[in-house]
Amino acid sequence: MTTINGSLANLVDILEGLAQGMAACCDKESPGIDPPPSDGGVEIGPNETFPDPESFYSSKCQAANWVFDGVQATITWLNAYNVDLLAGGAAGLGTAITIGLLVAGPPGWVGALAEIVIVGVATILSTYALAFPDVLSALSEAKEDAVLGMFNAANTTTAKTAFLTAIDDAATPITTIERALLALLMTNKALNNLFAPTEEVQTYTPPSPITCPSAPTTTWTFPEDEQSWTFRDDSTGGAVATRSYSAENEALLMGFTIPAISYIDGWGVNVSPALAVAVAAGGRIQADFGATSDGIVSGVHIVAIYDDETSEEALSVQKTAGTLQLVFSAAKTLESIEVSVARSTGLGGGPWTFNQLIHEVRLFSGA
Repeated sequence: MTTINGSLANLVDILEGLAQGMAACCDKESPGIDPPPSDGGVEIGPNETFPDPESFYSSKCQAANWVFDGVQATITWLNAYNVDLLAGGAAGLGTAITIGLLVAGPPGWVGALAEIVIVGVATILSTYALAFPDVLSALSEAKEDAVLGMFNAANTTTAKTAFLTAIDDAATPITTIERALLALLMTNKALNNLFAPTEEVQTYTPPSPITCPSAPTTTWTFPEDEQSWTFRDDSTGGAVATRSYSAENEALLMGFTIPAISYIDGWGVNVSPALAVAVAAGGRIQADFGATSDGIVSGVHIVAIYDDETSEEALSVQKTAGTLQLVFSAAKTLESIEVSVARSTGLGGGPWTFNQLIHEVRLFSGA
């Protein structure tokens, strides 16, 4: 018999370690062992599971809704029967939970919870006092972000992270152990359905589905989520452009010093990582930016660079905070994105020293 001890912070690690130990000693096909996580690889084309990208993304959205509904159904059932379960004694908790979730969860859900997870849930219930109403509130508040986060995820690891991040950002706070319980329910077997759905998941009809876009959305926020954008100073004539990360504003802080010489521009260009992303006509790039620090207009500029050496661009000239969108005119492969801020002394005046924030850049690859 294995004794499970530990703090709130490492309980899930202990349970996952126990699962790995079982996998090392036992039959790899045992229903008690969580399978390896998917790396997100899928085959799309004739004679494949997904004949075209549209069918894959539709299936992935359905699977994301199924995972969320399974987690929510589990917490709803535990909230309703927690007292009765504990009154029945710890010995029968695992069996009671399994039987209950056969009815409460969506089709195939209880089969996606490896036996080690049921053991973990029973251990948590018998050891800690949980506020299930708070967890349900957090789930309700985070539903859209959690489902879309899993839909946008490149693999099961990032899908799990996206789900838990959405819960962390919910208005209703939950405890460390309540979060650990949610993490425990996000098994590889459940999340693998995002890329290789079972028949039960494929035929599942969500009672209140979140609608996904026709293709994943890539969001770059600064500085926490994405620091791989490079910076290029294209200023001339003595103008100086700088970039730094503003943790307080979660943005790129673009700074400029521009002398009073006519028609000299100050440019600070932010270049995305290499992308190689197929985009559809009607898809778009969106940049959210702040007001200029000195209240004088500047230009925010987006350039989409394609693999066929063509490009498209969009420009917004204003002094207040706003959003600039570049809409793709045709289906192409996007190679990179450039987002820049500039001011021309041709507007009159100067010299200037000012700054401007770029809060977020989003790529909507589908229409």
